[in-house]
Amino acid sequence: MNKEERNSFRKEIIGKLEEQWAKSNRPEDDLFYYHPSEDKIVLSHALFWVMTQNIKGKVGKEKYLLLLRQY
Repeated sequence: MNKEERNSFRKEIIGKLEEQWAKSNRPEDDLFYYHPSEDKIVLSHALFWVMTQNIKGKVGKEKYLLLLRQY
Protein backbone atom coordinates (compact mmCIF):
# COMPACT_ATOMS: atom_id res chain seq x y z
CA MET A 1 0.00 0.00 0.00
CA ASN A 2 1.34 3.37 -0.90
CA LYS A 3 0.70 6.56 1.03
CA GLU A 4 -2.34 7.66 -1.01
CA GLU A 5 -4.01 4.26 -0.68
CA ARG A 6 -3.47 4.27 3.09
CA ASN A 7 -4.95 7.76 3.37
CA SER A 8 -8.03 6.87 1.34
CA PHE A 9 -8.44 3.64 3.34
CA ARG A 10 -8.27 5.60 6.63
CA LYS A 11 -10.79 8.14 5.39
CA GLU A 12 -13.15 5.37 4.32
CA ILE A 13 -12.89 3.53 7.66
CA ILE A 14 -13.27 6.71 9.71
CA GLY A 15 -16.25 7.72 7.57
CA LYS A 16 -17.94 4.39 8.27
CA LEU A 17 -17.23 4.69 12.00
CA GLU A 18 -18.69 8.21 12.11
CA GLU A 19 -21.76 7.02 10.21
CA GLN A 20 -22.36 4.14 12.63
CA TRP A 21 -21.78 6.40 15.61
CA ALA A 22 -24.25 8.98 14.29
CA LYS A 23 -26.92 6.30 13.84
CA SER A 24 -26.51 4.85 17.32
CA ASN A 25 -26.03 8.03 19.40
CA ARG A 26 -28.08 11.11 20.10
CA PRO A 27 -26.58 14.54 19.31
CA GLU A 28 -26.77 15.43 23.02
CA ASP A 29 -24.20 12.72 23.73
CA ASP A 30 -21.67 14.33 21.43
CA LEU A 31 -18.56 15.77 23.05
CA PHE A 32 -19.00 19.08 21.22
CA TYR A 33 -22.78 19.39 21.60
CA TYR A 34 -23.81 22.99 22.26
CA HIS A 35 -26.10 23.13 25.23
CA PRO A 36 -28.62 26.03 24.97
CA SER A 37 -27.53 27.44 28.31
CA GLU A 38 -23.82 26.69 27.89
CA ASP A 39 -22.84 30.30 28.50
CA LYS A 40 -24.77 30.33 31.77
CA ILE A 41 -23.13 27.08 32.87
CA VAL A 42 -19.64 28.44 32.21
CA LEU A 43 -20.48 31.67 34.00
CA SER A 44 -21.84 29.84 37.05
CA HIS A 45 -18.70 27.69 37.25
CA ALA A 46 -16.50 30.78 36.98
CA LEU A 47 -18.46 32.58 39.70
CA PHE A 48 -18.29 29.55 41.98
CA TRP A 49 -14.53 29.29 41.46
CA VAL A 50 -13.95 32.98 42.20
CA MET A 51 -16.24 33.02 45.23
CA THR A 52 -14.66 29.93 46.81
CA GLN A 53 -11.08 30.98 46.13
CA ASN A 54 -10.76 32.98 49.35
CA ILE A 55 -12.38 30.52 51.76
CA LYS A 56 -9.96 30.15 54.65
CA GLY A 57 -9.50 27.53 57.31
CA LYS A 58 -10.62 23.95 57.47
CA VAL A 59 -13.56 24.34 55.09
CA GLY A 60 -11.35 25.74 52.32
CA LYS A 61 -9.18 22.62 52.41
CA GLU A 62 -12.01 20.11 52.19
CA LYS A 63 -11.47 17.59 49.42
CA TYR A 64 -14.96 17.93 47.92
CA LEU A 65 -14.54 21.70 47.60
CA LEU A 66 -11.13 21.34 45.97
CA LEU A 67 -12.55 18.81 43.50
CA LEU A 68 -15.46 21.09 42.66
CA ARG A 69 -13.09 23.99 42.06
CA GLN A 70 -10.91 21.82 39.85
CA TYR A 71 -13.77 21.04 37.48
